[in-house]
Amino acid sequence: MLADVNVRYRALLLNLAHSLHVPGPNADASGSPTLRGHLTDWTFDEMRNLKTLAGVLSSKPLKQSPAPPGPTNAGPPFELPFTLSLADNERDRWREHLAVLDSAAELVTSIDAVEGANTTLTAMAGADAETRAIVNQQLSTQ
Repeated sequence: MLADVNVRYRALLLNLAHSLHVPGPNADASGSPTLRGHLTDWTFDEMRNLKTLAGVLSSKPLKQSPAPPGPTNAGPPFELPFTLSLADNERDRWREHLAVLDSAAELVTSIDAVEGANTTLTAMAGADAETRAIVNQQLSTQ
C-alpha cells in the first residue's frame, strides 16, 4: 500500500501542475466543470485519498515481526516522483495522467491479490475509471 500512496501523491502533483497550465475558469456558464475544473477537483480528490490512505497505513504494523523498538505503526512515505517536470505539449500532459492511472490500477490489482479486496482502493479505482474516461476523451480530440 506504500507504493499506492506514492502513486497518489504523484497524481496530486501532476493534477496541480497541469491545472496551472490550463487557462480559463473552473466551471462553464452552466456550472459544469471545465478541463481546468476537473484537474482542480482531481487535485482535491487526491488530497482526500492521501488522507484516507494515511489513516489505513497508520493502523498497520511497521513490520510483521519482530516488532521494532519504539513506534510500531507504519506511515505514508510521500516520496517525490522521479520527475516533477510536466510535458511541454497538452497531448503529452494527458498521456502522463493515463500513465499514473495505469500505475494506480496495477497497484490495486496487486494489493487485492495479496490482501483481498479493499473497499478504500475499490472506491479509488471507481473514481479513476471516471477520470480515465475524461483523459481518453482529451487524447482522442488532441
